[in-house]
Amino acid sequence: MGLFMFISCDKVDYVDEKEIENKEISNLNSLITIPVDVLEMNGKTKVAFLFSAQWFDLNLPQHESVESIKMLKKAISEGTPLRFSYHNNKTTEISKILSAGDEGKEYLKRFKNNETDKKRIETTEATRTLTSVLPNSSAVFNLLDEFFSYDCARTGDRRKPYCIPFNFITDGCAARANKMTQIINGKGYSCKKIFVYGNLMGKSDNSACCYFWGYHVAVLVRYKKDSRTSVDVVLDPSISNFPLPIDYFKSLLTVKACATKSTGQPYIYGTFIADSRVYYRSQLGTIILYDNSYGATNCILNLFKNLEGCGPLPPGYLVLFNNCDNSNLTKN
Repeated sequence: MGLFMFISCDKVDYVDEKEIENKEISNLNSLITIPVDVLEMNGKTKVAFLFSAQWFDLNLPQHESVESIKMLKKAISEGTPLRFSYHNNKTTEISKILSAGDEGKEYLKRFKNNETDKKRIETTEATRTLTSVLPNSSAVFNLLDEFFSYDCARTGDRRKPYCIPFNFITDGCAARANKMTQIINGKGYSCKKIFVYGNLMGKSDNSACCYFWGYHVAVLVRYKKDSRTSVDVVLDPSISNFPLPIDYFKSLLTVKACATKSTGQPYIYGTFIADSRVYYRSQLGTIILYDNSYGATNCILNLFKNLEGCGPLPPGYLVLFNNCDNSNLTKN
C-alpha cells in the first residue's frame, strides 16, 4: 500500500553568501531540489531535476566535477535534495552543487502523511464511472478541439483561468498532460499517460525551434477503429495537432536534425505507461507524484501562460517553477 504525502513550499531559496565558500558565485541564484537523473556524454554532464523536463548542464571546475557527480548519483539513488546554483541569465547552466544541509532536512519535511486524503481519493476513484474506449476517431478529434479551446496562444486569451501554454515547449509537460486529463475525464472518458525518458529532442507542428528534454509526458487514449479493433493514440498539441500512434510519437522525440555537438545524438532509454492520476514519475520510478487537486498543475499553467517558444526559462522562473509544488501534491 503506497503512502500518500503532501508537499508544501512557501518560500523562494536564494544563495546565502555566508554559506558559500566561493564568493565568485554570489551573483547566482540557487534552489534546493531533488536530482532525478544524470547524463554523461561527449565530456559533458547533464542533470535533471524533480518536475522539470529540461536538462541542466554542469559547468564546474575540474577539481569539483568528480566529487559533484558522485554527490549527484548518491542523491539520485537515495532521493535526497541538494542545493544547486545557476547563473541568473543562463538558467540551464549549473555552476555549483552543495549539500543542502539543514535546509535539505526542512525540504523533506514538506512531505507530510495524510491518510484522510488518501481515503478520499480512493473513494472518489471507486465511485467514478468513466468510459475507457472512445467510440470512434471523431471523438478523438473532438478532444483535440477541446484542448485547442484552452490553448493560450491559439485563443489569444491568456486571462482565461488556467489556459494551456502548448506553444511554450521548454517545460511544463506534466502540468499540460494533467490538465488534458482533467478535460478528458470531464467528457466522461478515462485515459492513461505515457512517460518517455532519454536525450530527447525534436520540433513541434507550431514552432521551428528545437526542444531538448530529459523526459516527456503526454496523454494516451484508446478509441474504436472498427467493431473488432481498438487503437491507442497519443494526444499532445505541444508537439502535434493530430493524434499520434505511439511509435510515431516516440520518433518525434528523437529528431536527429536537432542534434548538435553539445547535445549529442537523441535516444530513448525508457518508456512507461502510467495511470492517468500520475502527475510525475522519475525515470527510475523511485518518485511518483500525484496532483489530485490540480493545485500544482494550475500554478504552473499560470506561471507559463505568457511564454512561447523553446528557449530556456527566463531568469527567476526556475525557482518559481520549483515552488509550484505547494498545492497538495501527493507522493506514493
